[in-house]
This record gives sequence, C-alpha cells and structure tokens, in this order.
Amino acid sequence: MDLARLAEQAAARLGERRTLHFEGEWHTNLETLDRARRLQRSFSELGLGPGRIAALCVANHPSIARRT
Repeated sequence: MDLARLAEQAAARLGERRTLHFEGEWHTNLETLDRARRLQRSFSELGLGPGRIAALCVANHPSIARRT
C-alpha cells in the first residue's frame, strides 16, 4: 500500500484534523491530501505516471499548491 492510499484511508476514518503547524498557521490533513491530489493530477496531465521521475523546485511552504 502506498502513502497516498494510507492518507486517504486515515482521512476517511478520522475526518478532518489539524496536522501541521507551519509559521503560525494550521493546515489540516484534508487540505494536504487535496494539494497532493492536485499535484498528482498536474503531473499526470504532463504525461508523468508510475515509474517516471520528475523534479520539483518550489518554496518551502505547505500551501505551495494552493490556487489563488
């Protein structure tokens, strides 16, 4: 089982929880899971899938994938 599936199962079992406090701001497990899913979809749209290698260089912040 991969980490994504474990995160989805934990979210289904436990509901939304505050899990990360970064620079004075709380982030929930569901927010993090949503960001990870969006990033996966973006990579998939670029043709990247299982077994492919990609590099991502971004600022160190949990909300980097947040759309504004």
